[in-house]
Amino acid sequence: MPLSSDVGGIGIYVRSSLLHCAVSAYHMVGSTDCPVENLWVEVTKNSNKYIIGGIYRHPGHKISIFTEKLDNTLTRILNCKIPCFIAGDINIDLKKSQYHEDTKKYLDTLITNNFTPVVVMPTRIIDKSATIIDHIYYSDGS
Repeated sequence: MPLSSDVGGIGIYVRSSLLHCAVSAYHMVGSTDCPVENLWVEVTKNSNKYIIGGIYRHPGHKISIFTEKLDNTLTRILNCKIPCFIAGDINIDLKKSQYHEDTKKYLDTLITNNFTPVVVMPTRIIDKSATIIDHIYYSDGS
């Protein structure tokens, strides 16, 4: 959990029979204008390596700053040529990508770095709205 907030935190559970280690090379450093928590793990199963990332982006901060941080991380991952899964409570509503410029740039950044959205239906549904703020992405490493 972050020191400056009552919410947030990231955890990734990995089956003990799988080889795994935390990887700091992909870590995005949070800041006051872009609080973000993230954890990156390299997992090996049957001699196949995967990168697994978990991200929590605190809501109410500039999407553009988060997108820039994420782009730097995705570029490093893409250069490794290892398949990668990213899951997180990103707090960016993908339904807005048609008309909200920062959301469009966020999604474009993921696609440009060869990450495909896996979740395309609303993940938070209440009486008056439905949003896609919880995200899962996959890249095959190519």
